Amino acid sequence: MPRLKAAIIGFGAIAEGRSPVGRLPLSHRDAYVHHVARVQVVAVADAATARLRAAKRMFRGARAYRDAAAMLRAERPDIVSLCTPDDTHARWLLECAAQGVRGVWCEKPLAVGRAELTRLTRRRRDLPAVQLNHWRRFIPELWHLRERLRRGEFGAIHGISGCYPEGWFRNGSHLVDLAFFLCGPLRVLWARAQGTGLDPRLTVAAIGKGGATVSFASVPRRDYNLFELELRCERARVRVAENGRRVEIQRDRRDPVFRHLRLLRARPDVTPCRWRDAFRNALGDLISCVVGRRGSTLSPVTDAIAVGQFLVLAAGRAQTLRTEASRERPR
Repeated sequence: MPRLKAAIIGFGAIAEGRSPVGRLPLSHRDAYVHHVARVQVVAVADAATARLRAAKRMFRGARAYRDAAAMLRAERPDIVSLCTPDDTHARWLLECAAQGVRGVWCEKPLAVGRAELTRLTRRRRDLPAVQLNHWRRFIPELWHLRERLRRGEFGAIHGISGCYPEGWFRNGSHLVDLAFFLCGPLRVLWARAQGTGLDPRLTVAAIGKGGATVSFASVPRRDYNLFELELRCERARVRVAENGRRVEIQRDRRDPVFRHLRLLRARPDVTPCRWRDAFRNALGDLISCVVGRRGSTLSPVTDAIAVGQFLVLAAGRAQTLRTEASRERPR
């Protein structure tokens, strides 16, 4: 079978795999190198000359474009990596659809505004296969955890809580998506913003399947990078810890003192996650979808839209609360 043609729009840190503090452990480039027998990067688009030079060094024979739309028209790629700024994702997804792209590996979030999300929702049947890069979905141990939860191994989920670093759309989106992936859809009840800017830190209260209570909170990254999701189940406490690199399960046992009660064991069962393969798994799954070997991606556009609606609604609730508070403030 001939190799698929791929193109990259935006050759920044997540595409190249390099940042000001050193090499990143996960990148689009490394995933394409891993799957070189199945897909070839034929073109890269970016407005910065230095980035285009770096891309041409990494992908021998790839053509460089400053105009991404012109690249799509000229190259007709099968797959596109979309690594542009967050507020451009919706526009480029629709452009890829218009140019006949068969699969898009898109950085998160899907959209940061209600109008963009509404436009994508209305056009969702016209979109190609979309693999939104919430990379924890592509960790095998977390796939397995989802199946165990669905089988009811730990009983009903009564509570869901999580912490994420800094911005709601940039990093909180990962936490929300992981909760949707493991536990099903959530409904926003209340949200409050901390700080200002285009992507503030949000504290969010929600409700999940079966009435499970849900809370998400942000921790400033200047302290440390805290990313955790905890599920309080009927017969166990489950934690995705260490930024998605470890699963901890504390099962219940009989209380030796109050024998009519049950307690969680002090020491959890710990499973290390094969997180370093997440980007490779994401691209491999998308390639298989494009060539018709599987019916859908692990991060389908329907899931991405549901998560996006939760993100946008929470941000809107927080802005409404902030506006009301400013009006009530004494002058």
